[in-house]
Amino acid sequence: MESIRSLRYFITVAEEESYTRAAKLLGVAQPTLSKQLKELESEFGHALFARTTRSVSLTPRGERLYERAKNIVALYDQARREAAAEEGLTGDIRITAAETPALRGLIQAVGKLQEEAPRVRIHFVSADEEAARHDLQIGLSDFAVFVGNADATHFALMPLAQNARWGLLTRRDGPFASKTAIEPKDLLGHPIMISEQSCRRNDLSGWFGSVWDDVRIVGSYTLLFNASLMAREGVAHVLAIDGIITDSEASPLQWIPLSPAVHSSVSAAWNPARPLSPAATKLLEYWRETENQLRIVSGS
Repeated sequence: MESIRSLRYFITVAEEESYTRAAKLLGVAQPTLSKQLKELESEFGHALFARTTRSVSLTPRGERLYERAKNIVALYDQARREAAAEEGLTGDIRITAAETPALRGLIQAVGKLQEEAPRVRIHFVSADEEAARHDLQIGLSDFAVFVGNADATHFALMPLAQNARWGLLTRRDGPFASKTAIEPKDLLGHPIMISEQSCRRNDLSGWFGSVWDDVRIVGSYTLLFNASLMAREGVAHVLAIDGIITDSEASPLQWIPLSPAVHSSVSAAWNPARPLSPAATKLLEYWRETENQLRIVSGS
């Protein structure tokens, strides 16, 4: 308990960059806070903060501890919630997911779970594959959702009914206004943004084929909304999955499918080495049902 308290103090000081503000937020006297952090530094054998007369900042070793401390405290809080949960379906379920409309089955499953267990809370975290895999591995999340051929070693996987289709997010009044499909050669000479994850795994290099080396990639993104602002201002055209950014007639943006069509599979994952809570187990049961229903409706 004392170690967790010290880590909470450490995190708060790091985020506030001030002992005074941190002490006020934590509801403790500043001398008490300073004493706890000095003891923490003594325990780790090196300085965690660089102090000036006006503020404090993390040392390089302090920065490394900060990232680990957040995970440790989050896992401790999660364990306390699970231990304190009453009998029945209660508690929290955390899902780290890529941005994709393929979560329709999950959302339907959440709706069913809420009807049966209204005290269960669902927490969604948007993240790329690397962050989602990390959260799942250390037990910070109950489920993850991967788009494409993710490295899911040691995880249990459930393919989702809907896959992800790639296209170009661009202005309606831009150079592709008359296009109903985008071919690789169409993009030559234009500034293009691409998903950092798909770029790292070369998911689209096969579609580009021989023109890949000549494509003008001006940047990458992890969350599509930020990249969509680039497209909205006409600064770049964005290779993106359909259905994430609204392209209604009132929007200045349109999404145009790639030709030949490019699809990426979408999968749910969980860590079999970490038993699911009763609430998470029930959600997975409903999730399987809704995915099967969606497959029947789509005929896949």
